[in-house]
Amino acid sequence: MVQTAKSIGTLLAKTLKALMLLVAVVVCVDVIGALTVGYPPALALVLHELPFMGKSFSKVEWAEAGTGCRGLSDWECEEQQSACLRGPMVRDLVRAHIALGEATRQGVLDLLGPTKGRVKIEGQTCDDYNLGMCSGLGWDYDSLYVCFAGDGTVSAAGHVQH
Repeated sequence: MVQTAKSIGTLLAKTLKALMLLVAVVVCVDVIGALTVGYPPALALVLHELPFMGKSFSKVEWAEAGTGCRGLSDWECEEQQSACLRGPMVRDLVRAHIALGEATRQGVLDLLGPTKGRVKIEGQTCDDYNLGMCSGLGWDYDSLYVCFAGDGTVSAAGHVQH
């Protein structure tokens, strides 16, 4: 019995040391990343990438998430518009449904519905679809942007925090 407790204690000590080493490595990578590229990679992943992945795109769910505020109180409307209902579908949408150089403006409109706004991305005016407050600390709105080339095909697509 004493031997088993000693073995468990040794195993826990080794596990704790390995965990501490892992945390130290992650911190070092983040510090080096922050010094070289200006933003800690792990933090960028957690705050600005994870909210936009994890769910397959659904045209029905996309449409339902943007139904508007008819019949809702001001508070309910604000809650609905700020909820990140569309966010987790963005990665799949951009990678599998909006092919750069192939998808057309009409195809995007058929898939996502009409845009409610426009946004400038690297000097180009692009269609803008509200995603809600998805990234960062959850107090800024994010949107999906879709830019089109002169021939009407998609030239860029992604998400941006406002």
